[in-house]
Amino acid sequence: MAGWEVSQFLRIMWSGVHAMEPYLEDFYFQAWLDRQVPGANRKEFAPERLREVSPLDRTNQGGPTVAPVEGLGRITLMNIRRPKPLMEVTEAEMAEMKGGSGGEGGPEEGGTDGGGNPATAVRVRRRAKINEDPVLAAHVMMEDCMHLLLDVDDLDRKVLAMDAAPPKWVLEHREALMNGLAEALQIHTSTHGAEKGDAEELASGTKKSDDMLRRICLLRKGRHVIAKALGAIVPPYPVPPGQFAASHRILWAVLRCARRIFRHRSLPVELFDMDEARVVAQEGDLVPGTVKVAEQLSRALQVLPSAADLCDALEALCAGDLVPKDEEQITVVDLLLPLRPDGDPGDKTLVLRPWLGAVLVTIMSKAEEAGADQDPRWPGMFKKIYHVIRDHLCTIAEVYKAAKESGSTEACERAMAEVPVHIVVELLQSMQAHMMPEEGETLARALTDVFEAL
Repeated sequence: MAGWEVSQFLRIMWSGVHAMEPYLEDFYFQAWLDRQVPGANRKEFAPERLREVSPLDRTNQGGPTVAPVEGLGRITLMNIRRPKPLMEVTEAEMAEMKGGSGGEGGPEEGGTDGGGNPATAVRVRRRAKINEDPVLAAHVMMEDCMHLLLDVDDLDRKVLAMDAAPPKWVLEHREALMNGLAEALQIHTSTHGAEKGDAEELASGTKKSDDMLRRICLLRKGRHVIAKALGAIVPPYPVPPGQFAASHRILWAVLRCARRIFRHRSLPVELFDMDEARVVAQEGDLVPGTVKVAEQLSRALQVLPSAADLCDALEALCAGDLVPKDEEQITVVDLLLPLRPDGDPGDKTLVLRPWLGAVLVTIMSKAEEAGADQDPRWPGMFKKIYHVIRDHLCTIAEVYKAAKESGSTEACERAMAEVPVHIVVELLQSMQAHMMPEEGETLARALTDVFEAL
Protein backbone atom coordinates (compact mmCIF):
# COMPACT_ATOMS: atom_id res chain seq x y z
CA MET A 1 0.00 0.00 0.00
CA ALA A 2 1.10 3.52 -0.66
CA GLY A 3 1.87 5.87 2.17
CA TRP A 4 -1.17 8.07 1.55
CA GLU A 5 -3.42 4.96 1.65
CA VAL A 6 -2.00 3.91 5.02
CA SER A 7 -2.51 7.43 6.36
CA GLN A 8 -6.10 7.48 5.13
CA PHE A 9 -6.90 4.15 6.76
CA LEU A 10 -5.29 5.33 10.01
CA ARG A 11 -7.40 8.51 9.99
CA ILE A 12 -10.56 6.45 9.41
CA MET A 13 -9.69 4.08 12.24
CA TRP A 14 -8.66 6.93 14.56
CA SER A 15 -11.90 8.88 13.96
CA GLY A 16 -13.93 5.80 14.83
CA VAL A 17 -12.45 5.48 18.30
CA HIS A 18 -11.94 9.18 19.09
CA ALA A 19 -15.43 10.52 18.54
CA MET A 20 -15.95 11.72 22.12
CA GLU A 21 -14.12 14.12 24.43
CA PRO A 22 -10.47 13.01 24.95
CA TYR A 23 -10.61 13.90 28.67
CA LEU A 24 -13.39 11.35 29.19
CA GLU A 25 -12.58 8.78 26.51
CA ASP A 26 -8.79 8.60 26.89
CA PHE A 27 -8.25 10.00 30.38
CA TYR A 28 -5.26 7.91 31.47
CA PHE A 29 -3.19 8.56 28.35
CA GLN A 30 -4.04 12.27 28.43
CA ALA A 31 -3.07 12.39 32.12
CA TRP A 32 0.23 10.67 31.32
CA LEU A 33 0.91 13.19 28.54
CA ASP A 34 0.07 16.10 30.84
CA ARG A 35 2.48 14.79 33.48
CA GLN A 36 5.35 13.56 31.28
CA VAL A 37 5.10 15.82 28.20
CA PRO A 38 3.50 19.16 29.18
CA GLY A 39 1.71 20.82 26.31
CA ALA A 40 1.36 17.64 24.26
CA ASN A 41 -2.42 17.45 24.69
CA ARG A 42 -4.58 18.87 21.96
CA LYS A 43 -6.28 21.13 24.52
CA GLU A 44 -5.90 21.89 28.20
CA PHE A 45 -6.09 18.81 30.37
CA ALA A 46 -9.54 19.72 31.68
CA PRO A 47 -13.12 18.58 31.02
CA GLU A 48 -15.14 20.50 28.47
CA ARG A 49 -18.21 20.34 30.71
CA LEU A 50 -18.87 19.39 34.32
CA ARG A 51 -21.17 16.61 35.40
CA GLU A 52 -24.52 17.96 36.49
CA VAL A 53 -25.61 14.84 38.39
CA SER A 54 -23.60 13.70 41.36
CA PRO A 55 -22.17 10.19 40.88
CA LEU A 56 -23.62 9.27 44.27
CA ASP A 57 -27.12 10.13 43.06
CA ARG A 58 -26.54 8.17 39.86
CA THR A 59 -25.41 5.01 41.64
CA ASN A 60 -28.35 5.06 44.01
CA GLN A 61 -30.98 5.11 41.26
CA GLY A 62 -32.67 1.80 40.47
CA GLY A 63 -31.12 -1.63 40.25
CA PRO A 64 -28.22 -2.96 38.19
CA THR A 65 -27.94 -1.38 34.76
CA VAL A 66 -27.39 -3.22 31.49
CA ALA A 67 -24.94 -2.23 28.75
CA PRO A 68 -26.72 -0.95 25.59
CA VAL A 69 -25.47 -3.67 23.21
CA GLU A 70 -27.39 -5.75 20.68
CA GLY A 71 -26.98 -9.49 20.64
CA LEU A 72 -27.72 -12.59 22.65
CA GLY A 73 -27.71 -12.22 26.40
CA ARG A 74 -27.14 -9.14 28.52
CA ILE A 75 -24.00 -7.50 29.91
CA THR A 76 -24.69 -6.24 33.43
CA LEU A 77 -22.80 -3.17 34.59
CA MET A 78 -22.05 -3.46 38.27
CA ASN A 79 -20.42 -1.41 40.99
CA ILE A 80 -19.88 -1.79 44.70
CA ARG A 81 -23.39 -0.52 45.53
CA ARG A 82 -25.17 -2.67 42.92
CA PRO A 83 -23.47 -6.07 42.68
CA LYS A 84 -24.15 -8.28 39.70
CA PRO A 85 -27.05 -10.64 40.43
CA LEU A 86 -26.19 -14.34 40.33
CA MET A 87 -29.76 -15.40 39.42
CA GLU A 88 -32.79 -13.66 37.97
CA VAL A 89 -35.55 -14.65 40.37
CA THR A 90 -38.89 -12.92 40.79
CA GLU A 91 -40.42 -12.09 44.17
CA ALA A 92 -43.05 -14.82 43.73
CA GLU A 93 -40.37 -17.44 43.11
CA MET A 94 -38.42 -16.24 46.14
CA ALA A 95 -41.52 -16.50 48.33
CA GLU A 96 -42.20 -20.02 47.01
CA MET A 97 -38.63 -21.15 47.76
CA LYS A 98 -38.79 -19.69 51.27
CA GLY A 99 -42.17 -21.29 51.92
CA GLY A 100 -40.87 -24.73 50.95
CA SER A 101 -37.92 -24.71 53.35
CA GLY A 102 -39.90 -26.17 56.26
CA GLY A 103 -41.54 -24.77 59.39
CA GLU A 104 -43.04 -21.35 59.82
CA GLY A 105 -40.87 -19.07 57.81
CA GLY A 106 -38.20 -21.80 57.48
CA PRO A 107 -35.07 -22.17 59.51
CA GLU A 108 -33.31 -19.42 57.56
CA GLU A 109 -36.05 -16.98 58.52
CA GLY A 110 -35.78 -17.67 62.21
CA GLY A 111 -38.71 -20.09 62.50
CA THR A 112 -38.61 -23.65 63.77
CA ASP A 113 -37.02 -26.42 61.76
CA GLY A 114 -39.74 -28.93 62.66
CA GLY A 115 -37.93 -30.18 65.76
CA GLY A 116 -37.31 -26.93 67.60
CA ASN A 117 -33.58 -27.21 67.04
CA PRO A 118 -31.80 -24.35 68.89
CA ALA A 119 -29.10 -24.32 66.19
CA THR A 120 -31.59 -22.43 64.01
CA ALA A 121 -31.03 -19.19 65.90
CA VAL A 122 -27.27 -19.60 65.52
CA ARG A 123 -27.61 -20.06 61.75
CA VAL A 124 -29.78 -16.98 61.53
CA ARG A 125 -27.24 -14.88 63.44
CA ARG A 126 -24.39 -16.11 61.24
CA ARG A 127 -26.33 -15.42 58.05
CA ALA A 128 -25.78 -11.67 58.08
CA LYS A 129 -26.58 -9.62 55.02
CA ILE A 130 -23.63 -8.66 52.88
CA ASN A 131 -24.61 -4.99 52.91
CA GLU A 132 -24.27 -4.98 56.70
CA ASP A 133 -20.63 -6.11 56.61
CA PRO A 134 -18.43 -3.35 58.15
CA VAL A 135 -15.55 -3.90 55.73
CA LEU A 136 -17.90 -3.61 52.74
CA ALA A 137 -19.41 -0.47 54.27
CA ALA A 138 -15.92 1.04 54.52
CA HIS A 139 -15.20 0.23 50.86
CA VAL A 140 -18.54 1.73 49.79
CA MET A 141 -17.66 4.85 51.75
CA MET A 142 -14.29 5.09 50.01
CA GLU A 143 -15.94 4.70 46.59
CA ASP A 144 -18.31 7.55 47.41
CA CYS A 145 -15.45 9.76 48.56
CA MET A 146 -13.37 9.03 45.45
CA HIS A 147 -16.33 9.94 43.20
CA LEU A 148 -16.63 13.31 44.95
CA LEU A 149 -12.89 13.93 44.89
CA LEU A 150 -12.80 13.24 41.14
CA ASP A 151 -15.55 15.82 40.65
CA VAL A 152 -13.55 18.33 42.72
CA ASP A 153 -10.48 17.61 40.59
CA ASP A 154 -12.48 18.14 37.38
CA LEU A 155 -13.79 21.45 38.73
CA ASP A 156 -10.31 22.68 39.68
CA ARG A 157 -8.91 21.75 36.25
CA LYS A 158 -11.79 23.57 34.59
CA VAL A 159 -11.11 26.73 36.62
CA LEU A 160 -7.37 26.61 35.88
CA ALA A 161 -8.14 26.28 32.16
CA MET A 162 -10.32 29.44 32.31
CA ASP A 163 -7.25 31.59 33.07
CA ALA A 164 -9.51 33.97 35.00
CA ALA A 165 -10.95 34.45 38.47
CA PRO A 166 -13.39 31.64 39.33
CA PRO A 167 -17.04 32.75 39.25
CA LYS A 168 -19.19 32.54 42.37
CA TRP A 169 -21.16 29.50 41.20
CA VAL A 170 -17.92 27.52 40.80
CA LEU A 171 -16.94 28.21 44.41
CA GLU A 172 -20.42 27.29 45.61
CA HIS A 173 -20.34 24.08 43.58
CA ARG A 174 -16.94 23.16 45.02
CA GLU A 175 -18.13 23.90 48.53
CA ALA A 176 -21.17 21.65 47.93
CA LEU A 177 -18.91 18.82 46.76
CA MET A 178 -16.62 19.14 49.78
CA ASN A 179 -19.65 19.29 52.04
CA GLY A 180 -20.89 16.08 50.45
CA LEU A 181 -17.49 14.54 51.14
CA ALA A 182 -17.69 15.55 54.81
CA GLU A 183 -21.22 14.17 55.04
CA ALA A 184 -20.16 10.90 53.39
CA LEU A 185 -17.48 10.52 56.07
CA GLN A 186 -20.11 11.40 58.71
CA ILE A 187 -17.90 14.12 60.17
CA HIS A 188 -19.23 16.40 62.87
CA THR A 189 -19.51 20.13 62.22
CA SER A 190 -17.64 21.30 65.34
CA THR A 191 -13.95 21.19 66.19
CA HIS A 192 -14.64 19.10 69.31
CA GLY A 193 -16.40 16.35 67.38
CA ALA A 194 -19.45 14.52 68.71
CA GLU A 195 -18.72 15.12 72.38
CA LYS A 196 -20.14 18.63 72.28
CA GLY A 197 -22.73 18.21 69.56
CA ASP A 198 -26.04 20.00 69.39
CA ALA A 199 -28.82 18.74 71.62
CA GLU A 200 -31.20 18.35 68.66
CA GLU A 201 -28.70 16.18 66.80
CA LEU A 202 -28.16 13.99 69.85
CA ALA A 203 -31.91 13.64 70.42
CA SER A 204 -32.67 12.76 66.79
CA GLY A 205 -30.14 9.94 66.75
CA THR A 206 -28.24 11.41 63.77
CA LYS A 207 -25.14 12.21 65.79
CA LYS A 208 -21.99 12.21 63.69
CA SER A 209 -18.67 10.98 65.01
CA ASP A 210 -15.20 10.02 63.81
CA ASP A 211 -15.90 6.28 63.86
CA MET A 212 -16.17 6.00 60.08
CA LEU A 213 -12.91 7.90 59.59
CA ARG A 214 -11.18 5.66 62.12
CA ARG A 215 -12.54 2.60 60.36
CA ILE A 216 -11.30 3.50 56.89
CA CYS A 217 -7.91 4.43 58.39
CA LEU A 218 -7.38 0.72 58.92
CA LEU A 219 -7.22 0.22 55.15
CA ARG A 220 -4.41 1.25 52.82
CA LYS A 221 -6.84 2.62 50.27
CA GLY A 222 -8.60 4.49 53.05
CA ARG A 223 -5.42 6.35 53.98
CA HIS A 224 -4.84 7.29 50.35
CA VAL A 225 -8.41 8.61 50.18
CA ILE A 226 -7.83 10.71 53.31
CA ALA A 227 -4.60 12.08 51.85
CA LYS A 228 -6.38 13.02 48.64
CA ALA A 229 -9.18 14.69 50.62
CA LEU A 230 -6.64 16.73 52.60
CA GLY A 231 -4.99 17.79 49.35
CA ALA A 232 -8.35 19.08 48.07
CA ILE A 233 -9.03 21.27 51.12
CA VAL A 234 -7.45 24.37 49.58
CA PRO A 235 -8.00 24.86 45.82
CA PRO A 236 -5.03 25.58 43.53
CA TYR A 237 -6.30 29.11 42.77
CA PRO A 238 -6.97 32.18 44.94
CA VAL A 239 -10.35 32.34 46.65
CA PRO A 240 -12.00 34.93 48.92
CA PRO A 241 -11.41 34.48 52.67
CA GLY A 242 -13.96 32.52 54.65
CA GLN A 243 -14.63 29.92 51.95
CA PHE A 244 -14.69 26.13 52.27
CA ALA A 245 -15.82 25.62 55.86
CA ALA A 246 -16.72 22.03 54.98
CA SER A 247 -13.12 21.39 53.99
CA HIS A 248 -12.01 22.44 57.45
CA ARG A 249 -14.31 19.80 58.94
CA ILE A 250 -12.23 17.14 57.20
CA LEU A 251 -9.03 18.69 58.55
CA TRP A 252 -10.44 18.77 62.09
CA ALA A 253 -11.52 15.14 61.95
CA VAL A 254 -8.07 13.96 60.81
CA LEU A 255 -6.43 15.93 63.63
CA ARG A 256 -8.83 14.45 66.17
CA CYS A 257 -7.74 10.97 65.03
CA ALA A 258 -4.01 11.81 64.94
CA ARG A 259 -2.91 9.14 67.41
CA ARG A 260 -5.00 6.47 65.68
CA ILE A 261 -3.63 7.38 62.24
CA PHE A 262 0.04 7.74 63.17
CA ARG A 263 0.20 5.08 65.87
CA HIS A 264 2.72 2.26 65.64
CA ARG A 265 1.23 -1.13 64.90
CA SER A 266 3.23 -2.77 67.70
CA LEU A 267 1.42 -0.71 70.35
CA PRO A 268 -1.92 -1.93 71.81
CA VAL A 269 -4.97 0.06 70.80
CA GLU A 270 -8.65 0.06 71.58
CA LEU A 271 -10.47 -2.28 69.19
CA PHE A 272 -13.74 -1.59 67.39
CA ASP A 273 -16.50 -4.11 66.82
CA MET A 274 -14.41 -5.78 64.10
CA ASP A 275 -11.02 -7.33 64.69
CA GLU A 276 -8.69 -4.42 63.99
CA ALA A 277 -5.53 -6.43 64.38
CA ARG A 278 -6.72 -8.89 61.73
CA VAL A 279 -7.63 -6.12 59.29
CA VAL A 280 -4.31 -4.33 59.75
CA ALA A 281 -2.43 -7.60 59.30
CA GLN A 282 -4.27 -8.23 56.04
CA GLU A 283 -3.60 -4.72 54.77
CA GLY A 284 0.14 -5.06 55.25
CA ASP A 285 2.41 -2.01 55.17
CA LEU A 286 0.50 1.19 55.98
CA VAL A 287 3.56 3.45 56.11
CA PRO A 288 3.40 4.79 52.49
CA GLY A 289 -0.24 5.82 52.88
CA THR A 290 0.42 7.37 56.28
CA VAL A 291 3.37 9.34 54.88
CA LYS A 292 1.03 10.79 52.24
CA VAL A 293 -1.46 11.73 54.97
CA ALA A 294 1.31 13.51 56.92
CA GLU A 295 2.50 15.37 53.81
CA GLN A 296 -0.96 16.57 52.83
CA LEU A 297 -1.88 17.37 56.44
CA SER A 298 1.22 19.56 56.83
CA ARG A 299 0.49 21.25 53.50
CA ALA A 300 -3.13 21.94 54.49
CA LEU A 301 -2.03 23.44 57.82
CA GLN A 302 0.62 25.56 56.12
CA VAL A 303 -1.86 27.22 53.75
CA LEU A 304 -4.56 28.01 56.31
CA PRO A 305 -5.51 31.64 55.64
CA SER A 306 -5.82 33.02 59.18
CA ALA A 307 -4.75 32.55 62.78
CA ALA A 308 -8.33 31.72 63.75
CA ASP A 309 -8.34 28.79 61.32
CA LEU A 310 -5.08 27.52 62.80
CA CYS A 311 -6.49 27.81 66.34
CA ASP A 312 -9.52 25.81 65.20
CA ALA A 313 -7.17 23.10 63.92
CA LEU A 314 -5.20 23.07 67.19
CA GLU A 315 -8.47 22.93 69.14
CA ALA A 316 -9.49 19.85 67.16
CA LEU A 317 -6.08 18.28 67.84
CA CYS A 318 -6.45 18.86 71.60
CA ALA A 319 -10.02 17.53 71.57
CA GLY A 320 -8.99 14.28 69.87
CA ASP A 321 -7.09 11.22 71.02
CA LEU A 322 -3.65 12.87 71.14
CA VAL A 323 -4.22 14.43 74.57
CA PRO A 324 -5.16 11.85 77.26
CA LYS A 325 -8.58 12.60 78.77
CA ASP A 326 -8.85 10.25 81.76
CA GLU A 327 -5.89 10.91 84.06
CA GLU A 328 -6.89 8.10 86.43
CA GLN A 329 -6.69 5.35 83.78
CA ILE A 330 -3.72 6.73 81.86
CA THR A 331 -1.01 4.26 80.81
CA VAL A 332 2.57 4.56 79.61
CA VAL A 333 1.38 4.05 76.02
CA ASP A 334 -0.90 7.09 76.36
CA LEU A 335 2.07 9.25 77.35
CA LEU A 336 4.13 8.34 74.29
CA LEU A 337 3.74 10.16 70.99
CA PRO A 338 4.25 8.46 67.59
CA LEU A 339 6.60 11.18 66.36
CA ARG A 340 8.57 9.01 63.94
CA PRO A 341 7.43 6.63 61.17
CA ASP A 342 6.65 3.05 62.08
CA GLY A 343 9.45 0.69 61.11
CA ASP A 344 13.11 0.07 61.69
CA PRO A 345 14.58 3.12 63.52
CA GLY A 346 17.95 2.39 61.94
CA ASP A 347 16.56 3.02 58.45
CA LYS A 348 17.52 6.68 57.86
CA THR A 349 15.36 7.03 54.74
CA LEU A 350 12.33 5.88 56.74
CA VAL A 351 13.01 8.06 59.78
CA LEU A 352 13.30 11.20 57.65
CA ARG A 353 9.81 10.74 56.20
CA PRO A 354 7.08 13.07 57.52
CA TRP A 355 4.99 11.78 60.43
CA LEU A 356 3.22 13.26 63.44
CA GLY A 357 6.37 15.12 64.51
CA ALA A 358 6.45 17.00 61.20
CA VAL A 359 2.76 17.90 61.61
CA LEU A 360 3.40 19.37 65.09
CA VAL A 361 6.37 21.35 63.76
CA THR A 362 4.16 22.78 61.00
CA ILE A 363 1.51 23.85 63.51
CA MET A 364 4.00 25.65 65.74
CA SER A 365 5.83 27.33 62.85
CA LYS A 366 2.57 28.45 61.23
CA ALA A 367 1.33 29.77 64.58
CA GLU A 368 4.38 32.01 64.93
CA GLU A 369 4.00 33.20 61.34
CA ALA A 370 0.26 33.92 61.60
CA GLY A 371 0.34 35.40 65.12
CA ALA A 372 -1.94 32.77 66.59
CA ASP A 373 -0.81 33.63 70.13
CA GLN A 374 -3.09 36.70 69.93
CA ASP A 375 -6.13 34.42 69.89
CA PRO A 376 -7.65 34.01 73.39
CA ARG A 377 -7.91 30.24 72.87
CA TRP A 378 -4.21 29.81 72.18
CA PRO A 379 -2.73 29.75 75.75
CA GLY A 380 -4.95 26.91 76.98
CA MET A 381 -4.44 24.77 73.87
CA PHE A 382 -0.69 25.34 73.74
CA LYS A 383 -0.45 24.34 77.39
CA LYS A 384 -2.03 20.97 76.59
CA ILE A 385 0.42 20.33 73.73
CA TYR A 386 3.29 21.44 75.94
CA HIS A 387 2.31 18.97 78.68
CA VAL A 388 1.95 16.15 76.14
CA ILE A 389 5.45 16.70 74.75
CA ARG A 390 6.94 17.12 78.23
CA ASP A 391 5.31 13.90 79.43
CA HIS A 392 6.62 12.11 76.33
CA LEU A 393 10.22 13.12 77.03
CA CYS A 394 10.02 12.41 80.77
CA THR A 395 8.39 9.02 80.17
CA ILE A 396 11.08 8.00 77.68
CA ALA A 397 13.82 8.90 80.17
CA GLU A 398 12.13 6.96 82.99
CA VAL A 399 11.45 3.91 80.78
CA TYR A 400 15.04 3.81 79.59
CA LYS A 401 16.46 4.09 83.10
CA ALA A 402 14.16 1.31 84.34
CA ALA A 403 14.99 -0.91 81.36
CA LYS A 404 18.71 -0.32 81.82
CA GLU A 405 18.53 -1.24 85.49
CA SER A 406 16.61 -4.42 84.70
CA GLY A 407 19.03 -5.33 81.90
CA SER A 408 16.38 -5.42 79.17
CA THR A 409 18.21 -4.66 75.92
CA GLU A 410 15.03 -4.75 73.83
CA ALA A 411 13.28 -2.17 76.02
CA CYS A 412 16.34 0.09 75.87
CA GLU A 413 16.40 -0.04 72.07
CA ARG A 414 12.67 0.66 71.95
CA ALA A 415 13.07 3.72 74.20
CA MET A 416 15.95 5.03 72.10
CA ALA A 417 13.86 4.66 68.93
CA GLU A 418 11.05 6.81 70.39
CA VAL A 419 13.31 9.89 70.55
CA PRO A 420 14.13 10.86 66.94
CA VAL A 421 16.71 13.58 67.53
CA HIS A 422 16.12 15.65 64.42
CA ILE A 423 12.35 15.74 64.97
CA VAL A 424 12.46 16.49 68.71
CA VAL A 425 15.04 19.27 68.35
CA GLU A 426 13.13 20.88 65.47
CA LEU A 427 9.88 20.65 67.42
CA LEU A 428 11.33 22.31 70.52
CA GLN A 429 12.88 25.06 68.40
CA SER A 430 9.51 25.79 66.80
CA MET A 431 7.90 25.96 70.26
CA GLN A 432 10.41 28.46 71.69
CA ALA A 433 8.50 31.50 70.43
CA HIS A 434 5.37 30.43 72.36
CA MET A 435 6.89 29.22 75.64
CA MET A 436 7.55 31.07 78.87
CA PRO A 437 11.19 31.03 80.07
CA GLU A 438 10.43 28.52 82.83
CA GLU A 439 8.61 26.24 80.40
CA GLY A 440 11.58 26.32 78.06
CA GLU A 441 13.92 25.44 80.92
CA THR A 442 11.67 22.52 81.92
CA LEU A 443 11.70 21.07 78.40
CA ALA A 444 15.44 21.66 78.12
CA ARG A 445 16.01 19.72 81.35
CA ALA A 446 13.71 16.93 80.17
CA LEU A 447 15.55 16.73 76.84
CA THR A 448 18.89 16.75 78.62
CA ASP A 449 17.74 13.91 80.89
CA VAL A 450 16.68 11.92 77.85
CA PHE A 451 20.00 12.36 76.04
CA GLU A 452 21.98 11.65 79.21
CA ALA A 453 19.95 8.49 79.77
CA LEU A 454 20.34 7.39 76.20
